[in-house]
Amino acid sequence: MPIRVGSSVCASMFPRTLGSNPLSQLSSRRLWLYACLCGGIAALANPPFGVPLAAVIGALGFMLARPWRFGTKRGFWLGWGFGLGYFTPTFHWIIEPFLVDPLRHGWMAPFAILFLSGGLALFWGAAVSFAGWRRSGLLLVIAMGCAELARGYLFTGFPWAMLVTTSVDQMLYQAAAWIGPYALTMVFWGVLWAAVASWRSVPAVSLGLIGVMVALVIVPAPKGPKAASDAPLLRAVQPNAAQDQKWDPAMIPVFLSRMLESTAAAPQADFILWPEISVPYALDEAGALLSVVSERAGGAPVMVGAQRFQAGKLYNVLALVEPRGDVSDVYDKAHLVPFGEYMPLAERFAAWGIFGLATDGQFGFSAGTGGHVVDVPGIGLVQPILCYESVFPRNVGNTSERPRLLALSTNDAWFGEYGGPRQHLQQAQARAIEQGLPVLRSANTGISSVIDARGHVLAELPLGVAGHVDHALPPALPPTLYSRWREMGFALIVALLVFGHVFGRWKGRQGFSD
Repeated sequence: MPIRVGSSVCASMFPRTLGSNPLSQLSSRRLWLYACLCGGIAALANPPFGVPLAAVIGALGFMLARPWRFGTKRGFWLGWGFGLGYFTPTFHWIIEPFLVDPLRHGWMAPFAILFLSGGLALFWGAAVSFAGWRRSGLLLVIAMGCAELARGYLFTGFPWAMLVTTSVDQMLYQAAAWIGPYALTMVFWGVLWAAVASWRSVPAVSLGLIGVMVALVIVPAPKGPKAASDAPLLRAVQPNAAQDQKWDPAMIPVFLSRMLESTAAAPQADFILWPEISVPYALDEAGALLSVVSERAGGAPVMVGAQRFQAGKLYNVLALVEPRGDVSDVYDKAHLVPFGEYMPLAERFAAWGIFGLATDGQFGFSAGTGGHVVDVPGIGLVQPILCYESVFPRNVGNTSERPRLLALSTNDAWFGEYGGPRQHLQQAQARAIEQGLPVLRSANTGISSVIDARGHVLAELPLGVAGHVDHALPPALPPTLYSRWREMGFALIVALLVFGHVFGRWKGRQGFSD
């Protein structure tokens, strides 16, 4: 006999069949196209469109098909189709780096977007396939969170464009300060799954859950605390150096002049940040230029992007320049871009005439150790972050002492002037929220900005503009739970959901179903 007390709610969470769901009647091809369409709708949440509600609509549409009920094989193709529909328009900008030198690299552009989008979609396909193994929507919730975690670590990782990250300006992503982005991903999918599962028996609950999620991606996030009246003045310099002109001997003096003018501009800043590899000379050969930089800054500390050689290796660095041009500290970029700053299996690819986009022939960059803080006079401890490193939650706040400020130096000229730079800016906002720390972001062609500890952009210089952006140093918030415990929240939520799955299947033998 089925258990009656409370069974209507629980049974709705573990439906036995697809029932009257019209999507289940579609052919495999049409259902796959439907999954692709849902992914394409969700992609509208990312810049340049930037409609966070689209992530909810697309994901909810996908969940309405109950893809976990189609088994492992068909479920895989549905998940892969949803991912392909999402990642392909999202990563439209990936062709831009290959068009900087089109004669050399242009032929790779279509392969880049195909392999990147299709490859990342495999993670989502695997998640749905795993859920199809037990035909469990709850397992899909767990698997999607694990898929995003795997996407952030496997093959050096690439967690760019997580669905939840599209809401860095809204209330939803504020929860990342507590549980982090991967656990928040499970919460996102869990609410949508519960809404779909409860529709037949308790539609009011379903509508309430959807309403909560919609509100979370519509209501703006609160701003962080305001800077004190005597707070140090931060400055991010932006020379607007197009990537195909950056190393042109005729243009190098132009870009240098722009950066020096911004460095010397009134009022005098207390800390100045230059973009990634903005110094056109090797660091140990740039002494004369660094003296001029310090002079123009009025003796204020300046952190510049450069390259340096050590023991036959080349490093991408941020160097702290203090009075008289002395370099007091150097940070070596630790998380490099594969196929960009270095080539896996470099010798084999070189034999085919394929080299990294940002390397000189076969000679690529070497990786530093990461987790570095710099004591900047007048500011305190600052964590330097270089470009690609800001995409990874694990690369930020991974220091022995908590920094006061995150100094992010980047070269977004590689990403064109459409959606890529704006998506990259969202990554910086996400890291600020997760750590409860302000961010000073200097980008070669934009978007340079100052971000408060809740991820709100306080001041910015738009794309394609030369100049600088100033703002008083925003206060840091107390250490966030995520900054202390990292993925412990993720592990706890996984454990609770696994328990829920096992409990639900046990109840299914007494009248409940999964």
